[in-house]
Amino acid sequence: MSSSTIGSTTIAALKQGRAADPSPPPCFVAGTRILTARGDVAVEHLRAGEALVLANGQTAPLVWLGHRRIDLLLHPQRERDLPVLIEASAIADGMPRRDLMLSPDHALLLEGHLIPARALINGVTIRQVGSGTITYYHVELPTHAVVQAEGVPAESLRKTRSRAAFDNGDGPLVLHPEFAQSRRESDGCAPFATAGRIIERVRRRLLARAAITTTSDPAMIIRRRADGAAIIESRSAIPGHITHDPRDCRQLGIKIATLTIDDTIIPLDHTALTEGWHNPEPGGRWTDGAAVIPAALLTDSAEIAVSIAATLAYPLGRSATRVRHRAR
Repeated sequence: MSSSTIGSTTIAALKQGRAADPSPPPCFVAGTRILTARGDVAVEHLRAGEALVLANGQTAPLVWLGHRRIDLLLHPQRERDLPVLIEASAIADGMPRRDLMLSPDHALLLEGHLIPARALINGVTIRQVGSGTITYYHVELPTHAVVQAEGVPAESLRKTRSRAAFDNGDGPLVLHPEFAQSRRESDGCAPFATAGRIIERVRRRLLARAAITTTSDPAMIIRRRADGAAIIESRSAIPGHITHDPRDCRQLGIKIATLTIDDTIIPLDHTALTEGWHNPEPGGRWTDGAAVIPAALLTDSAEIAVSIAATLAYPLGRSATRVRHRAR
């Protein structure tokens, strides 16, 4: 069985009595230039047997080029496979040489460790983008190694059962490919990291380089909707994008300490508070930037008051320094 889209993959999965899992292994987006002995070549134009220049200066022959199309509009878990865009010079001067797009789990070799692109996201210079259909490619070498993509050291495909995750793989398309982290840690050409000191150190450097302007002002307002409900609106941010630790991927607005309607305190764990609210936690409850107070809790002239327990550093964009750097 072969598939060119998630839709056809799903149909085939149902025929086999299996649920589809279209998640690809670490891959490059079509158009990414890979350094070869004949120069930079778009990944889709690589030829089996040609020499790829590795990050250590040695060369290795291309054994196999895999490809798979993903329909992001139909994807049940879109962010798992939404490409990560690393802007030109986001990592260092000339790294990458031009914008680089790759799958979220594709690892880059930074400070001696293989770090997945998703762990580097800051929401500005390194962010997830894309819509519609995306075509991913990956190169397989005789052994796991680090190639050069747009001047950035990036891993090759491991020799596992991963080929079956591609449209042109050998045999039936595997809908539940195994790309477990434990396996990546045990058979990679360099240590693999997703959290801890190395990630925090790399993220500190990349965040400083991005020079993202932030504000502590949540710009909170409360407005009524035509259906009688009210919305507590504010700026929002993802902690994992703006801090040294990438693991908290919640979209957070403000942390509310108390909610009062017409002088009556509403428990923050009230069963009616669902849309736009994260789970209650000690000291209050976070919104996602647009928390709904249902009409059932309100009258037409209800007075709503909130006290804020915590806010974030909300990104506003790049500083002038970063803009000038990119314009050179």
